[in-house]
Amino acid sequence: MGMGMGRGGGFGGGRGMGRGRGMGRGRGMGMRRYAGMPGPAGFETGQPSFVPSERGRELAALKKQAEGLQQQKQQIEKRISDAGDGRKTAAFVQADKCTGCGICVDVCPVNAIQVNKQATVNQDLCIACGACVSACPNGAIEIT
Repeated sequence: MGMGMGRGGGFGGGRGMGRGRGMGRGRGMGMRRYAGMPGPAGFETGQPSFVPSERGRELAALKKQAEGLQQQKQQIEKRISDAGDGRKTAAFVQADKCTGCGICVDVCPVNAIQVNKQATVNQDLCIACGACVSACPNGAIEIT
């Protein structure tokens, strides 16, 4: 279908409902290529083309940047943890405040905490993330 076939790209859409907005006279380019007139993108190969919207590209770029920043943050926190004065930063349980509820065990991402009447932290496994500190209902854990 091409020009003049009544299936134009005007507002009438070729259905005789032009209402003065293109009138459906086949003014669109149709599916053919004409001498000196390039076809729509993707129709040369028969494959539809997908061009993400500007907003979609921006969102994808921001997500990628956020992932990079998260990785940098983790690396910096590890360097801070390792750079101390020779001692490793880790969680410490205050025995007089701990009730042994076990919430800290559930939130620890590296399974560095065990509860046997009271919580104890394996200093070698602890990454000092602070998850246990904020989860403890008694305020019995601190990072040192």
